Amino acid sequence: MGVCGQRCLAPGNHFETKNGNVLTPSYQLISGSLGEKIVNYCGEGSINILFDEIKENELMLCNGRVLPDKSRIGLKSRYAVLWDFFIEHIPSKLSFVIETGSLCDLYLNGIKIDDHLKKERFWGIKNGRIDIASFVHKGDNRLLMIVETPDWEISHKIPFIYLCGDFLLEDRKIIKSQRGINPLPWNKQGYPYYSGDASYYNKIEINSDFRKAVINIDTRDAVEVSINNNQVGKRLWPPYELDITGFIKKGSNEIKLEVTSTYANLMGDKIDNGINRAPQIFLFE
Repeated sequence: MGVCGQRCLAPGNHFETKNGNVLTPSYQLISGSLGEKIVNYCGEGSINILFDEIKENELMLCNGRVLPDKSRIGLKSRYAVLWDFFIEHIPSKLSFVIETGSLCDLYLNGIKIDDHLKKERFWGIKNGRIDIASFVHKGDNRLLMIVETPDWEISHKIPFIYLCGDFLLEDRKIIKSQRGINPLPWNKQGYPYYSGDASYYNKIEINSDFRKAVINIDTRDAVEVSINNNQVGKRLWPPYELDITGFIKKGSNEIKLEVTSTYANLMGDKIDNGINRAPQIFLFE
């Protein structure tokens, strides 16, 4: 049986994620006397005034969720961290997903928002979500977190939080989303931190007769293939090939690739997620 044709899915895939898009934080610790002042007195009206007092040398960049070595924060102590982010387009739905265990207070643009927290399980029982679309504005936005360390020796980390909503990212700026995407890794197309389930949709035209058809997918993630609304099968590891003879037909066909990635990019690692190039369909005579 010889190969009688080869097709590649074209650019311009329709693309959907299961849970919108995400932006992970870049924390800065407020050190010195100003940090203590913010921690000890956080009336809403005073926060923005205190922000005006912040000097560059009082901000210490954190390594992900790890406090700087020079921070010297003791047991059962409170500290303040900032996260500044930029919004070019405000999506209709935008929320913080956060772990709440050691969180004391949460302010967004000077407004206390932790009272709006709704408990919701994501990766543990001490998780929650806050809808923030009404608290943000175009341009620079600032999140302030007041956190308390435990009263026993432990490797403490800043609570995990991320922004979630219908948007794209461009140099960490939140911009308007779009449904089109090329058959390439999604982390290189505006979804650098998204992890989980996402689907590529495309159409392909088969013009020749064939006896057998095989699809080959270049990915490192788990993938499920559906053709013309019929589930073909799943592949969790190489080779990412499936016999699609009984599913594809001569004429127009709809292809759906549902990819499930690891949580690596959400947790700070940088790897390619999704498909690495256009899937290939081989036709045999």
